[in-house]
Amino acid sequence: DQTASEIIMKNKIKTYILGKDLKQIENVLKGKKFRGTLIFG
Repeated sequence: DQTASEIIMKNKIKTYILGKDLKQIENVLKGKKFRGTLIFG
């Protein structure tokens, strides 16, 4: 939501929105391409 994204941007917190596909978590942890959204301030 808007409040969460403001906190993420203000505090420069790298945040991944990945959905339900657990394979995407594995890809992020291994530094591979993933399907999702990255928010970083």
